[in-house]
Amino acid sequence: MTGGAATFRETTAGSAEASIAVLLVLSFGYYAQRIGWVNEAGEKQISHLCVTVFLPALLFTQIAPQATPSNLLDYGIIIVLSIFAMFISYLVAFITRRTLETPRWAQAAFVFNNATSLPLLLLSSLEKTGTIRLIIGEHGGSVSDAIARGRTYLLIASLVGNIGRFALGPEMMSNKNNIGNHRSIHSPGGLPDTLYAPSQDSETSPLLSTRRIHTTNSNVWPAIKSAAGKSWSWIAGVLNPPLIAALVAVFFGLIPPLRHGFFDKGTPLNATITQSINYLGQLYTALQIFVLGSKLRSKRGEKLPVASTIVLFVHRFIIMPAIMIGVVYFLRSRWPSYIERDPMLDFALTMVGLGPPAITLAAISEMAKLEPHEDSQVARMFLDHRFFLDPHPMSASVSDYISSLPEYRAGSQRLQSIYSDLAKQRLSNPAGYSANVEWWRRTLSEVTSRGLQAGGILVLRADSLLVDEFRWEKVGRPLGVGYALTSLSTPSTSCPASASFISVKRFLDLPGSIYLSESGIAYRVASVVVGRPLWWALQHAGLVGSDDVISETWGEFVILANVEAAAKAVIDAQRTKGGIGPASALYNFASFRQTFGTLVGNYSGAALSETDVRVLVKHLERDRGSVVVDRQADVIKFIEEGASDRETITTVDKGILEMSVTVAKLQEQVDEIQKRIEERAEKINELLRKKQKELALSMLRSRKELEALLKLRLGALETVQTTLMKIETAAGDIAIMKAYETSTDTLKQLLADPRLQRERIDQTMENMAEALADHREVEEAIALGGAPTDLAEDEDLARELQQLVEQNEREAKVAQQEEAERRREEKAIADLERLGLHPQGPVEADDTKHAERPTPIEA
Repeated sequence: MTGGAATFRETTAGSAEASIAVLLVLSFGYYAQRIGWVNEAGEKQISHLCVTVFLPALLFTQIAPQATPSNLLDYGIIIVLSIFAMFISYLVAFITRRTLETPRWAQAAFVFNNATSLPLLLLSSLEKTGTIRLIIGEHGGSVSDAIARGRTYLLIASLVGNIGRFALGPEMMSNKNNIGNHRSIHSPGGLPDTLYAPSQDSETSPLLSTRRIHTTNSNVWPAIKSAAGKSWSWIAGVLNPPLIAALVAVFFGLIPPLRHGFFDKGTPLNATITQSINYLGQLYTALQIFVLGSKLRSKRGEKLPVASTIVLFVHRFIIMPAIMIGVVYFLRSRWPSYIERDPMLDFALTMVGLGPPAITLAAISEMAKLEPHEDSQVARMFLDHRFFLDPHPMSASVSDYISSLPEYRAGSQRLQSIYSDLAKQRLSNPAGYSANVEWWRRTLSEVTSRGLQAGGILVLRADSLLVDEFRWEKVGRPLGVGYALTSLSTPSTSCPASASFISVKRFLDLPGSIYLSESGIAYRVASVVVGRPLWWALQHAGLVGSDDVISETWGEFVILANVEAAAKAVIDAQRTKGGIGPASALYNFASFRQTFGTLVGNYSGAALSETDVRVLVKHLERDRGSVVVDRQADVIKFIEEGASDRETITTVDKGILEMSVTVAKLQEQVDEIQKRIEERAEKINELLRKKQKELALSMLRSRKELEALLKLRLGALETVQTTLMKIETAAGDIAIMKAYETSTDTLKQLLADPRLQRERIDQTMENMAEALADHREVEEAIALGGAPTDLAEDEDLARELQQLVEQNEREAKVAQQEEAERRREEKAIADLERLGLHPQGPVEADDTKHAERPTPIEA
């Protein structure tokens, strides 16, 4: 059984024992009422005693140590979100009360949850299973510190819950109509009616006042008295013994001298008064459960309202966790630096509104004076919630896992096909046979990787226990698992890795890599071609039964896919580990399992077994070439990536590993000695308080001896650590010098090449210069060949082109002038015609003038 599975079993057993203990106390109360030891009057007396004495004592000892000014200031966000959670729950309770007409106690059950015992028990369970590491992460500090912080956060939240529960709970549960009638007669706190303002409505009062100013003043004072009286009545009605105890506890917590005097260990007040109050508080839980058990019989007959109970369950276990997670995410994303960055704080904030109603609701029902049938419903509600959600992790098993698979939920013929004898399907239904074998491969691999069976997380142990764990009520035992294992463990090629499962013995005995072909093909061919048909024939002949089909394949099998994934995780972790010397690459089998045991597990609680370690190390050594192993000396050495030659384990490696193991053992001894010294100191203080000086003197001598031993061990630890550091430094220097030598030899080999001789270099450079000169001459010849042949002719052509351009420009200008002149003449003639005159020869003169205009000379 793996360590993770054992932890799950231990946690489950502990939680089951706690649940059975609660049931037994309820049974004692039920039986005591049945045989007449407790009657209804006795129930009322015990309940009254719990509410007025035992519960206030419990609240005082729980709240005062946590109600320090630093806690209330530093963790104010817990108080704010606790109030927020109660407000949201109150809104849901109000809506449910209006729509479903729930009983009076349901409103308080919605608002007030189990803020102490359930979250603390859940925190303890997470610590036992190691799941708390997933919450705090790699940089969240030690698990013990995280658990201590988490308890503080949850106790602060319970402080708010307890104060709110006893301040508002009785008012929510009580019959407000009756209370109203009661208050109309006299005050809730038992105050006389003279404290209330007299009525101003009277038949004898005059309609008009003769003294207006006096009447105005006289109306103010009675109004003030009336408001003060109502306020005092409300306060007196709200106050009750548990609330008073909670307020006194807060007062004691806020005053340092009182807090230290009453709650610091070793003080006289703590050993006397506080301890006596604590004894009284410890009586509350057992007596209250005892009374609840008695009420289950004396006030039976009332069932819980189904609709209200369902809504209450959904609200407590689905709606409130979703709301609180969303609020915490919003605060972290919007104001990341406003709240202290602590994963445990986030976890505690999400737990604020989670959980069933608290047992203290029974006390509230006593203060609210519920009707007998309602009181019985409160008792039943506590019993149902107590066992609806157990605060421990579910016991992991094969049956728990397979029940979540679709084949088991559907209950169809698919499951019957999987569980039937696959040998009959191989020929009749090849497609179904292949699908069923693949299903068994996936399922067995997953069951193994989750650590749900005894072999480990890399090795599957196939035996009768595994078959019994797969037994299902509707289909019986899995006959197909035997033939599936045979098929999965038979390689399809000459390469062993072609088989998904490999027997452990064969895996460890293979001399070569599983990824290379091996000899012995004839045997495997005979087993496939002859063995399987022969076994099928014997089965149909009735010579072998279904049990033989299963037991034929019993044994341990290496699941290759799991091994490959684990090897990759180990190599990656070792590569990123780093180190200043060779000690970081050296392990023995025990330290290897301790370092990588939980790292390769994909699920919480899954860890490497001893067989897993042997298989994984063999795979890393033979198939991956990542480690070298000396099994006689118990040494595992990781090889650096890219190493050229085959490394071996040297005497230096063995010495370094031995010193590393010695350092670890000395550190464990130092921690244990320090723990014993602290225990001796506490014991001495306790004996001195009891005036047992002789025993205290003996304990003091023992502490002195431990202190001397601690000094010796610390000296030895420092010496070994210093020596190990020097050895690692020297080993690093050797590696550096080796690199220097290698680089020097390489450089010398390169310089010894004949092509790097001086004469050869000069000759090569001269040849290169001549070649470059020849290349230059060729380029110049090509450039001359492409140049124009007559430069003077080009210049004449350019000059003539320019003259033509200028002539065209002049002609265009003259044409523009002539067009303008013609338009002016046409305009003048048009003007004369409008005046009735005709031009006498100007046109001819113009023509003559135009004819006499000189013609431009062409260039």
